[in-house]
Amino acid sequence: MEEIKISEEGTSAPPSKGKGLKKHLPKWVWVTTLIILLLGGIGLAYWIYRTDVFGDLTHVAKVSPSESPKNVNDTPCPLDGVMTTKERAERRPLGIMIENAPEARPQSGLDKASYIFETPSEGGITRFLVFFVENDANEVGPVRSARTYFVDWADEVQAIYAHAGGSAIALNNLSNDKYICDVNHDQDHFWRSKDRYAPHNLYTTTDKIRAAAELKKCSLKGDYDGYEFKEDAKKEERGTAQTITVSYSSSIFDVVYNYDPQKNIYLRNLAGEPHKDKITGAQLSPKTVVVMHADRVTSSTDGTQQSHAVTTGTGKAEIYMDGKKIEGTWKRASISDRTEFFDSAGKEVVFNRGQIWVNVIPPTGTTTSSP
Repeated sequence: MEEIKISEEGTSAPPSKGKGLKKHLPKWVWVTTLIILLLGGIGLAYWIYRTDVFGDLTHVAKVSPSESPKNVNDTPCPLDGVMTTKERAERRPLGIMIENAPEARPQSGLDKASYIFETPSEGGITRFLVFFVENDANEVGPVRSARTYFVDWADEVQAIYAHAGGSAIALNNLSNDKYICDVNHDQDHFWRSKDRYAPHNLYTTTDKIRAAAELKKCSLKGDYDGYEFKEDAKKEERGTAQTITVSYSSSIFDVVYNYDPQKNIYLRNLAGEPHKDKITGAQLSPKTVVVMHADRVTSSTDGTQQSHAVTTGTGKAEIYMDGKKIEGTWKRASISDRTEFFDSAGKEVVFNRGQIWVNVIPPTGTTTSSP
């Protein structure tokens, strides 16, 4: 007699014949199920591949410090408009005095500068005030002495100003200057190169100057007004060729810029030769060239006759950008204000992003351009 089992609900149920459901399903059902599962697996794999779900997670896990959000180049440098990190854009500008006597050439670090002032010092020898913001340089020089007009230009961006001594007037101005962090040369933050003779062999680095400023309890964060910037003109809107000649005092210091319309830069030549960086060997090539006409005044306060460029007021200026020439003026109301440049209609010039080189010529200097 067949045994009857009682379920938990109290109903009777016949015993199962066999050991599982498998024996109760036709073979075609199992084949169809396997095909469906296989096709579903292939579809899921393809979806993961196209959406890169796990790829995104892997990228996040392996992100390096240089790729982290705080290191994204999304902030324009106030001095040259180059896109950089917020941290670098906010750095206080370093203004370093660099000489241009023939014995000092080629110089180191000018290719890393954001903004450069160039004008004659004593004897018609030109000298540079080189500002660094977003870029660093492992060798800058040769470093030379301070002059009053360079101190004035350092004032307008409240720079950390590095130099090797200076004229009596310049040193006196520095001692009373409330805008500048003064860094005079010392043995800890400057060195003498053995491949040149003094005074043309004094060098430093951007890191050393910031370290010296920090020791003096100077702020390393910038606090100044910048310029307005734009993107390069489209190739079809640029000039085709342009040559700018700036004559300061003699052929040893004459500068010629040749415009490269493809790269939209101005290749700099000095004394008839390409002006190159000592370390990289690359020809210096600012994005914008400015010629600023400034009067000179003579001073004998420190016992010697010295000619000083006038750094405030107004004067004529030419701005070369995108292969074209803008006739205009420069204006600066006071020592604490920025030098501003305007076109012939009185509208402030908006610069291209990249290095700006300001050639400040005295009344005896000349400039020509073609076309």
